[in-house]
Order: sequence, then C-alpha cells, then structure tokens
Amino acid sequence: MNQRLRMNFRLAFTSFFLGILTAFMVWSFQWVMESWKEVTLDMPGDVTVLRMIEGPQMVTEADEAVALEELKAYLRERSLALIVSSVGDGRPEILLYDPHGVVSWFPRGNPEDSQLATDEVYLFQGTYSERRWSESRTTPLLPKGVVVKGVIRAPSRAGDLQYARRIGGDPLLKSQVVV
Repeated sequence: MNQRLRMNFRLAFTSFFLGILTAFMVWSFQWVMESWKEVTLDMPGDVTVLRMIEGPQMVTEADEAVALEELKAYLRERSLALIVSSVGDGRPEILLYDPHGVVSWFPRGNPEDSQLATDEVYLFQGTYSERRWSESRTTPLLPKGVVVKGVIRAPSRAGDLQYARRIGGDPLLKSQVVV
C-alpha cells in the first residue's frame, strides 16, 4: 500500500509540474504571436504592412526622388495613405503621406503648403521629446531645421517613436511601411 501511495504521489506531482510547464509554453507562444502582430498605427480599413530593408543595389538620389514621387502619385490617385515608421537605429519618427485625410490621429494640412509642411513636426504626447520641448523648447531627437507645430496623441503601438511629420524628399530607409 505504501508503494502504491508513493506512486500516486509521484504521478500527481509530475502531472502538476507538466501542467504548469504546458501553461507557460502556451502563454509564451501567445506572447510571441502578439509581438509579431502587424503594427498598423491606427490606419483605418484594409491595411498592407511592408518592411523595407537596404539591399546591395546602388540607387542614385535622383532615382530615389523619382520613385518617391511615383509612389505619392499612385497613393493620391487611389485615395490611399502611407505611414512609414522607423526601425532600428534611425530617427524615432513616423513619416506620413495622407493627401485625403484618411489617418485620423494626424492633423490634416493644407495641400498648397505641402513643401512647408514637411518642415513641421507633431510631437507625441508623453514622450521624451514632448517633455523636453514643453520644459525648454529644445528637442535633441528632431532633425535639423524642423519646427514643432504641436503635440498629438500617439497611435496605438507606436512604441518609442517620438514624433510624426509629413513625407518630404527624404529617402525611405530601413523601415516599416503601412499602406
């Protein structure tokens, strides 16, 4: 009887820890899948997320500018918006091209002032840049020559991104692109 009791205890003990291990594995799998979920930055409707990486090909600045203008024309014709969020060691920014005002969290600009508007940034509420700007009007993470236009609510899952601005002539480096 004593040996049978010991065997039942071992079986219960092993089952208990296997159950805990299984629950932990399910929780970690769910956590990994959630972290891989596409970040759409509150873009409405059907969304496509692309990841741009730097390849070995050499592209001239003129070709980059032409490709960017073609992309803008394509988006304008189809009433689409484009959000480019930096990835890695780049600037902590979101670049936005939204000629039709699709993105609700970003202030709609005047289409005639599109060149001037690329020099304006909107800081995300509660970020390091917003705190520095409100305390001392300095923003070390912003590119040179830009002017803070205001403070806006950050889109969901913006992470460490500090500000948003309209796409100008900047090349689209390694980033996540949401169309």
